[in-house]
Amino acid sequence: MNNISAEELHAAADACGVLSQVFLAGNVDEYLTVVGANPTGFTTLFPRCAQALTGADEELVGGEILQAQIEYARLLCNGCAEALHPFESVYLGADHLLMQEPRDQVVDLYAEYGFAASTEPHLPEDHISFELAFLQLLAFRSANGDPQAQALMARFANEHLLRWLPAFCDDLKDAAETNFWLDCADMLRGVIRVL
Repeated sequence: MNNISAEELHAAADACGVLSQVFLAGNVDEYLTVVGANPTGFTTLFPRCAQALTGADEELVGGEILQAQIEYARLLCNGCAEALHPFESVYLGADHLLMQEPRDQVVDLYAEYGFAASTEPHLPEDHISFELAFLQLLAFRSANGDPQAQALMARFANEHLLRWLPAFCDDLKDAAETNFWLDCADMLRGVIRVL
């Protein structure tokens, strides 16, 4: 793992928090509104979206949000043939199915640090949103000097995240059509670069 500054770890933790919620529930409008209230943060986290929406009227903004929400359903709710599968097991498991050994390994790592993935909405623990929430916790605590969090973050990155998230980013970038999801792929890549 790189020698990461506390500032970089805090920024990575913030990005993980946003991405975790977006990938979990597709809260596009909430995050565009929250991040949009901070123009610098909005431009930094969602540069394509910010450029497309700068000076835009409310109808265009609403249309962009609606398109991003539709794309969430198409890409991440697994109801379409071209849907992505945001689960580590699908990328790394021998049979590329859910609930395989990579998921079990992630659950063991979570337990090692006392982290429990949410039981709602009934998703396997290796869903990208839970892994990003765990990384957010580790990055935040690492930035504040917790040596156990630093060691576990390095292990989690090397044994799990860096093995499947780059491929997921490629898949998301290839499949996404809206600025919002292209920005999410770039933001996730930025987090990966920090690791």
